[in-house]
Amino acid sequence: MSEIIPSSHTFVIKEVLSTAWGLVKKYFKTVVILLLITMIPGAVETLITWIIQQIPGATQMITDPMTNMPSLQPVVVLAIIINILSIISGVVGAWLGLGLVKANLQILEDKKPEYSILTSSPWIRVARLIGGGILVGLAVIAGIIALILPGIWIATRLSLFQYYIAE
Repeated sequence: MSEIIPSSHTFVIKEVLSTAWGLVKKYFKTVVILLLITMIPGAVETLITWIIQQIPGATQMITDPMTNMPSLQPVVVLAIIINILSIISGVVGAWLGLGLVKANLQILEDKKPEYSILTSSPWIRVARLIGGGILVGLAVIAGIIALILPGIWIATRLSLFQYYIAE
């Protein structure tokens, strides 16, 4: 029988929270600015979509045959433009988000990250992040379809995959 050797590192929640809170206080301004920068692509997408929807004739009233409820839908050409904009926003958001993960890792090492870290990730890593996100999503869906608990287990186990990609 193998004997379990205790680790020299113990996980004490109070210490973890204390350390994390100290780092949050120390780098609060930097973290807030980095978060605001990463929100820009989504905000721009939302603003442009709203502006497009305000154009006369840009939307048409369509009644959903299932619910019989009317809703405003963009016309086909504008819907294509909005979808392309959404894809571009998602890719740029993933790129900046990967930089935010790298900044978080630097903060954990008690180093102040530069703002340029947001744009320092090579595009191949962004492609891996997007592909990994798709695979994680499919694995979680498969786990939920199998039974709910495997889906939760898979989601928990794979929730930090972007840190692996960032390193």
